[in-house]
Amino acid sequence: MKTTKIIKAILYIIIGLTIIFIHAHFVQYLKYYISSIMIMYGFFEILINAIEDKEFYKKYPPYFGIIEIFIGLIMIFKINNYEDVCVIWAIWSIFRESFQIQEIFEKKIKLLPAILMAVETLVVLSFSTMMLIEPGEHQARFHAYLLVIELLLSGGLLLFESYLLKEKKEKKEN
Repeated sequence: MKTTKIIKAILYIIIGLTIIFIHAHFVQYLKYYISSIMIMYGFFEILINAIEDKEFYKKYPPYFGIIEIFIGLIMIFKINNYEDVCVIWAIWSIFRESFQIQEIFEKKIKLLPAILMAVETLVVLSFSTMMLIEPGEHQARFHAYLLVIELLLSGGLLLFESYLLKEKKEKKEN
């Protein structure tokens, strides 16, 4: 479990930093990058949850991960309108953040990471709603910056959580 979280955290940080360096290219080819990120999230959701919990498929069928992969593939092959890509990205962000809100309340997360996750979730929800209302390059560019912050924050929180778990385990052993 700890290893998968560390791998996920490192990949999120790498993707976030990559978007910073290719920002202009990212917005220009938004449909390919967002669909790739959606597909990656879907695979991660299915793979990591299956690895972490052997009874995963009985409790949580991998519907959302499969839907993310499916929508990502549809976006690559069937959607050509920039505004449609922005709308799909906004709706997907709203769904992902709603799951994050659920995660904050279901898991017993330390206070500081929970506050950071809640603030990040509220910011992403508000800007996703703005992009849903007014899709376009300006909103997409701003949302790309937000995606970078979200990926870096999520990766950092996962690493922090892994560190806390390691520290807690060492205290129990002593």
